[in-house]
Amino acid sequence: MAEGHVEHSVAGLGATDFASFMHAVVAAAAQGRGKLAPPAAQDEFDIIDPYRLSANVYRESADAIEANVARIAGALSRLAGP
Repeated sequence: MAEGHVEHSVAGLGATDFASFMHAVVAAAAQGRGKLAPPAAQDEFDIIDPYRLSANVYRESADAIEANVARIAGALSRLAGP
């Protein structure tokens, strides 16, 4: 997150610290559950577990995590408000 963004989001949720901010974000996410359309394909939910597999599979898994972390962070940021 950008510098100062967490502090702004904390204040917007009435939180006083990062822990209370995260609790508020989880509560906001729970309230929004079912309001967003699911992915078009079920496999968009899947990230391969690379345990005991090749380095290429670890790279594929890391790339999928990296791509989805940005989506998740963006969604949580929108839930947190202005």
